[in-house]
Amino acid sequence: MAFGATEDSAAAGTSSVESRRGLLIGLALAVWFGVAAHGLDTNGATLDMGEFLSNPVRMLYGELPYRDFWLVTAPGEVLLPAWLYQLGLDMNGVKRVMAAVSVLAGLMAFAVARRLLKSDLAATLVACLVFFDGLTYHHQGFRYIHVYLVAVLAAFGCLLHFWSSGRRRSLFACGLLLGVGMSFRLFYAGGAAAACFLTLAWESRRRGDPPGSMFRNLGALASGVLVVLAGVSLLLADVLPEMGWSVLVESVAHGSVRSAGGYLELLIEAGRSLASTAGALFLGAPGGLWVKAVGSLEELLTRLLPFLVVALFSVWSRATRSAASGPHPPPAVRAGLWTLLIWGGILFLRGFTRGSIQKIAHATTPLFFILVFLWREFRRLGNESGKRSHRLAASVLFVFVLGFGLHWAAVTYEQIESRIHLRPVVRGPYGKLYMSNRANAADAQRVIDLVTAKTREGDFLFATPKKAPVFYALTRRRNPTRYDSLIDLVYRPSEAAQREVCGALVGHPTALVVHSRSWGFGSDPALQFDRTCPILNDCIEREFEPLAQVGEYEVLRSRGP
Repeated sequence: MAFGATEDSAAAGTSSVESRRGLLIGLALAVWFGVAAHGLDTNGATLDMGEFLSNPVRMLYGELPYRDFWLVTAPGEVLLPAWLYQLGLDMNGVKRVMAAVSVLAGLMAFAVARRLLKSDLAATLVACLVFFDGLTYHHQGFRYIHVYLVAVLAAFGCLLHFWSSGRRRSLFACGLLLGVGMSFRLFYAGGAAAACFLTLAWESRRRGDPPGSMFRNLGALASGVLVVLAGVSLLLADVLPEMGWSVLVESVAHGSVRSAGGYLELLIEAGRSLASTAGALFLGAPGGLWVKAVGSLEELLTRLLPFLVVALFSVWSRATRSAASGPHPPPAVRAGLWTLLIWGGILFLRGFTRGSIQKIAHATTPLFFILVFLWREFRRLGNESGKRSHRLAASVLFVFVLGFGLHWAAVTYEQIESRIHLRPVVRGPYGKLYMSNRANAADAQRVIDLVTAKTREGDFLFATPKKAPVFYALTRRRNPTRYDSLIDLVYRPSEAAQREVCGALVGHPTALVVHSRSWGFGSDPALQFDRTCPILNDCIEREFEPLAQVGEYEVLRSRGP
């Protein structure tokens, strides 16, 4: 009896020490991630970030997404910032909340990896990979809205808990969290949900569960998802048809699609960029160039990672089939790895066709868990079997981890350096922007001063350039049209859409237009504003007269009374 009590006490003591160690590591990561996430944001809040900050302003004036303004993401991405605006936060306050969400995503990755991999060191590596090399960095940066990632990581943790405990309520909680994620990013969180459903069914069959038990498990998971999606649908019942069309159809058609050959071209381009910057460093170029070299290396590794993980996961699966291959991971761990692999694979299909690094980062984020797991496993197999192939695999995986690790230092350096050196500031009534170019900042400030001098809060303003700062969010002026960004009209030219925008400009008392004709995407003449939107451009020139030329921006006012 006493011996058993001693064993229990020792186990409890070990668990307590491990919990304290995990807590200390988590706190250290929170501080590190916080420093990185709260560096100065000098991108001018353009493109996706600009839409994220501007769209919610429209809800302050009673407008609804999908019906009154263009939106192709799930509604959570506009409902949450609109609620934060209603609480009294300005644009910068919303971005600070989103930076905290990015930090939370890194900490969630640590917690889930610790449960999956049973190692503080491995969990720390995964957390840093997810935070510095995953979508929190690549998809518009740490101050963009990454709530869906936090939700799906927590859902994955609930699924792991079900496989270890058998408690069906963990599946319901998993479904709820997946539903939350899908309310922010339907397709990306939907990929994670599909992986959870597939591996749950596969694991039930592997264990020989009766069909009734398997269907009850799937039902518990599905019911959680449906509860959240039904709640969101009821909240936006007035625009449900428009929301369904925009999220399910328009979002797929929006943007550019690359072919498989395009992905290969991007790989070659990343390799050339790395070679050129590394060569410049070797020849004694400015020291700051090392950050660009590391960034090129990290992009190349990110584009290669899905292929490496799939190939080596297959090798590892074959190598560990025999009992002689050493200790096998528990079934729950193996099922969790398959979930991550399917999740990353589904999202990579989207990233492969779109080509951009921010799309691919959604796929590589779950694959980082497998990367660290495989590195540890091939090190073990190499030591036990002595096979050169296992040691080579471990070495290749280490190169990837090391290359990604260099990026952690580069990002942290950039963020701290941005705080140390003064950056030009653009100020508006409802926030401020830090910009990297003083001339651009001066032009933006003059436009904002002109807008605030000539109009009042709530007046109608329209801006055409894709990289214009968030004039709507900074000044709380209203956009009379459906489009806070004209990106979609340039990617997918539409005469009907141009006429709709022109009609809205004329039909509302639009006070000012901030215009630029010479913008587009790359050097492709078919993707330039003046080529794709001639009807809208002619409408602006016909209905509005020049007020001031401010750098690249032409500010026009209505010709009417």
